[in-house]
Formats: sequence, C-alpha cells, structure tokens
Amino acid sequence: MAGFVLIKPIKPKKLNEAAMRNALRHGEERVGRVLVKDFEEPVSTWEKEKPEIKVHTQVRKGAFAVSIEIEIKGEVFWWVNDGTGLWGPKHKSYEIWAGIYTGKSDKKALAFSSAFSPKTNPGSTKSGGGSRGPVNVFVAYVDKPGVSHPGIKPRDFTGQIRKKRESWWKNQMLQVLREMAKASGHQK
Repeated sequence: MAGFVLIKPIKPKKLNEAAMRNALRHGEERVGRVLVKDFEEPVSTWEKEKPEIKVHTQVRKGAFAVSIEIEIKGEVFWWVNDGTGLWGPKHKSYEIWAGIYTGKSDKKALAFSSAFSPKTNPGSTKSGGGSRGPVNVFVAYVDKPGVSHPGIKPRDFTGQIRKKRESWWKNQMLQVLREMAKASGHQK
C-alpha cells in the first residue's frame, strides 16, 4: 500500500514592529529614570550650584537600536566628580585672593573655616549635610594676599554609578527584549 505525506508549512505571524518599538521605548525610558535618580543622589543636599540632570532617549528608525544619554549641566558637579588641583586631571591648584585684590569686595584678608566637612566623600554617591564650621582662620599678607588651594579630591560619581549598574543594565535589557517579544506576539 502506497502512502503519501501531507506537508503543510507553518507560517509565523508577522512581527508587530510598532509594538516592539513602543516596548523598547518604554523600557529605555524606565532605565533612564533610574539612572537620573542615581545621579541626583550625590547632589541632593547641594543648595548652591545644583546641576541640571536630564535623560535623553532615542530608538533609531530602521533598527532596534537604543540610545540613553544622561546630560549633566553644572561646572561644580564636574569639578567634584573629576577632582581639581593636586588630585584632578584637568585642573591645577589655584590661588584664592582677598576680595580687595580681585575687585569683588573691599576685604583685605581671607577668612575661612579650618573645620570644613564636605557633603560628599570619595568612594560614595551618598550626600550628607556637611559643615563649614566656625570662621577661625584669617590670612592677611602684605606680599601675598591669598592662599594656595590644593583642590578637590575626585568623587568619581560617574564611575561608581557605572560599576553599580553594570549587571543591572544587562538584566534590564534582557527584560526589555522579553517585553518586545511579548508585544510582537511571539513570546513562548
């Protein structure tokens, strides 16, 4: 007895690219919001010179490629992040002069605290209250009306956040891929 085999091709559903792109966009926006919070944490107690932190996300057309950028506007943030003076790669130690010599005031001497406590510390993205302490150091020179400031030790917020979020980032991207598969109608 002769037999035959009926072959019926199984054609998969067409991808729902619009839904996939939408899931990708929502995923990257979610990731971007978390990263912005990470960068806001070290500056949360800053009253002056607080940087402006924004996230920019983009899903490129024609491909499922994403771009997440964290924009930080604020010179002081970068001084504290990168360091200045003896510790900074871009800055040298600098002189601080009494106001009469800079034209900013009529003060002939510098007055500053010797008990200063910074709001942030190297190796941490936490921000505390810090303190200036009492004003108890006065400098008034005839030949040199100022002091040499050694600079700021780098806090490296960007490096710490990168290290903290590296494995988290990979897990988030896997989650986004799952959400895209579900949105496309092809999730197992």
